[in-house]
Amino acid sequence: MTALPQRLEMIADILQARKAGARLALACAELGLSVRTLERWRCDGEIRPDGRPEAERPAPAHKLSDEEPPRVKIVVASSDLEF
Repeated sequence: MTALPQRLEMIADILQARKAGARLALACAELGLSVRTLERWRCDGEIRPDGRPEAERPAPAHKLSDEEPPRVKIVVASSDLEF
């Protein structure tokens, strides 16, 4: 994950390299980025922060109900299985 201040610095470096005549793909590669990553960062003309930390994620379909974890512990405790 790349924080917004780092993104801004990396983009500034890429723009500086482009002004000096470097190709976009090579400037990105020098920083370990793909051109596609740069495009995602610069969506709609502005630099976007990483949206993953604030992303809404639905609960998994196979998530245990509130009643199930204690029952699982009882079954595991009464078995010969070791974890």
